[in-house]
Amino acid sequence: MTSSIPFVRLRGHLGSVLCLDHHDERSQESNFVGGCLLSGSEDGTARLWDLRQSKAVSCIKAGGNDDDEVSSVCFGVPPHKKEEESTGEDPSPFARNFTVYLSVGTKLLSFDLRKASSPIVPYEAGSLLLQASDDINQISVCEKRNTSYLASADDAGAVQVIENNNKNNNSQQKPSKKSKKNGATKKTSRTTTTRILQHSQDALVTAAVFRPGANSKTLELASGGTDCRVCLWDVQTPKRPLCEQAIGHDEQSDSNNQLCNPPMVHSLAWAPSGRLLAAGLGDGSALVMQVENRSLVHVARLRDKTDAAVAAVIFPATTDRLLTVIRNDAMMHFWDLGVTVAGEQAEDPSWIVPSNNNNNNHHTDSAKPKDTKNSLPQAMQDLSLDQPSLLFKIPHQNKPNWMVSSCSSATGHDNKDKNKDIPCSIFVADTTNDITAYTLR
Repeated sequence: MTSSIPFVRLRGHLGSVLCLDHHDERSQESNFVGGCLLSGSEDGTARLWDLRQSKAVSCIKAGGNDDDEVSSVCFGVPPHKKEEESTGEDPSPFARNFTVYLSVGTKLLSFDLRKASSPIVPYEAGSLLLQASDDINQISVCEKRNTSYLASADDAGAVQVIENNNKNNNSQQKPSKKSKKNGATKKTSRTTTTRILQHSQDALVTAAVFRPGANSKTLELASGGTDCRVCLWDVQTPKRPLCEQAIGHDEQSDSNNQLCNPPMVHSLAWAPSGRLLAAGLGDGSALVMQVENRSLVHVARLRDKTDAAVAAVIFPATTDRLLTVIRNDAMMHFWDLGVTVAGEQAEDPSWIVPSNNNNNNHHTDSAKPKDTKNSLPQAMQDLSLDQPSLLFKIPHQNKPNWMVSSCSSATGHDNKDKNKDIPCSIFVADTTNDITAYTLR
């Protein structure tokens, strides 16, 4: 079930690429097709990539020193129209319609690329949003009810969430009595609030991701760390998590390697619906949890034959059934979670299985095949669709650091007419200076 997938390499960094983020929407100013990619590296820079041309169009000097590593990157919430108009009548040809966030050591920085006057964006052009007490491992962003939220997970065991109200409101918002009482909320400006979610006092928080598709009145976030726990939080009540999921050893594995590689959380990813949460673990397995009544319930644990630690997990399509897991042995696994785990409403992901015939690497019709079962190898046809099953593998050449996909605008059946020329791609950053982009269809 090992497959060969077309790929390209994005070259430009001078050090190992550590982190990635993908922006699905088409930029009006840069006319990017297929979205944009943002990368951070050991070379102390972040780069914005035009995926149509497979080249970097902006280089952000993210550190004051040459040895400052960019540990995490993410695109900011797109600016509102009024904000776009206020940036100036004659923008620079190097300006990009993005705000990007970068973590460098203990610093969380913001760069407004609409103000860029050169393809090289200097460190001085950035704004310091947060100074953590220890190194930041991951940042995540979302918007809800005209308010943007930016989360940072750090080695001090905390997740700090910056809340920025985008409304034009001259009156100062008063903190609630509950926030004053628990002391977990502090005001940093008239429109900005920082909440601290203390995941652990003696463990690193390696991942923090906002939950999509949740109740419009609440904002939830999942965090995971080296304490082998996953916590689900309501950001508005940061004193304690809604629930905790302690991760034990995999009972289905007979390997003694779990003593050396405990199930620490290396990566977290939400399914598109927000109903499922996947965790990539240090023991080589991926844990899938379901949210029930604001609690995390263990529903599946995925493992292949080896015990290499999982480096990253993602849901690379708009269906909850497809989960991609990449491990430190450089093997990428594509799992169908099945109806039992993902639900009957989730779309069958077998359309993504690549053909072994090199002459049939693409479809002229952008719609997914109606009858995909007959195009699969016999071994796959025999698998039950009810339970999780391994669809295929892709051998990557180097130890991975990060993985993202061009998922939502590329593969959704509701958008297939508008984005029929945009392929579904997975981007992998590894120990080399390059980024590998795999085209799945």
